[in-house]
Amino acid sequence: MHANKREEIEEVYAGDICAVVGLKSVNTGDTLCDENKQVILESIEFPAPGPEERRELWHAHLGTNHRLDAAAINQLAVTVDLVGGHVRNAVLAAAVLARAARRLIEFDDVVEGLLIEYRKLGRSAPSELQARRRS
Repeated sequence: MHANKREEIEEVYAGDICAVVGLKSVNTGDTLCDENKQVILESIEFPAPGPEERRELWHAHLGTNHRLDAAAINQLAVTVDLVGGHVRNAVLAAAVLARAARRLIEFDDVVEGLLIEYRKLGRSAPSELQARRRS
């Protein structure tokens, strides 16, 4: 399949890239194969980051436009068990709050961002964060 034309073919081989129309009951990650000779690939599981890795995530996502000291970042690294993408989402929400107030990101902004992220995940935020919630 090209951007401006379609070429119908009868078969594809390993390494070929193609587009298929009309598949039923197929999910992302499924392998297309003969139903009598199924190929089942094991799922890749990644370990959750520990406090040291989470501290690095916080530093990477916060950058320099914030007012959090080392103790606050350490508290986040120890208390918050979220992984990279969720940390990023929380920091982005915090940045929006700080930008609206025309200031650098503060700890309370990050807490609000985290509460939003935990809510999206259907999880309760750690009690230490809930205690910091703005009135």
